Amino acid sequence: MGDEMTDQTQPGWYHAQGDPPGTHRYWDGASWQGDPQPVGQPAAGMMAPPGMAAGRAVGGIGARFVALIIDSLVVAIPGAILIGLAGEDGGVLALLGFLAIVATWIWNFAVKQGGTGQTVGKGIMNLTLLGTDTQQPIGAGKAFGRTFLGNIINNFFFIDYIVALFDSNNQRIVDKIFNSVVYRTQ
Repeated sequence: MGDEMTDQTQPGWYHAQGDPPGTHRYWDGASWQGDPQPVGQPAAGMMAPPGMAAGRAVGGIGARFVALIIDSLVVAIPGAILIGLAGEDGGVLALLGFLAIVATWIWNFAVKQGGTGQTVGKGIMNLTLLGTDTQQPIGAGKAFGRTFLGNIINNFFFIDYIVALFDSNNQRIVDKIFNSVVYRTQ
């Protein structure tokens, strides 16, 4: 999108003509609001509209829930097949099934999501996890910590998901801790 805005330009964060490179301002659909800010940071004293963060649409709770179901199946199915083949005796196939579940969980939620911003489920649902400050994928370590801590919190209270229902950016507690937001993929 160019630097010239019209009344048909959707509200959002854009570079304003005449502002320094690498900055943006909020366009409300009719005029520029606030002073130029570094890309990734909203103007001082201004909040992005509900459902928007850093000029991007945040991922909806419904799409995130469907992505979680898909990811749960991606993680569980390979291990479940091996455990099922092991039968009553268990043994090596049962152990391999358990290890397959752990390895697939680490690959999907830490390595894949940390490097690309997407798990398999988020990719299918057009969602991306990015750092709020960098607008880049958060890395394997943070992605692992975010998922692991979220699982612990939700196994006892489900409060992490409940908080997201009432947050304007649909951020879970772990998103606030790890400085991340799930966006709709552009």
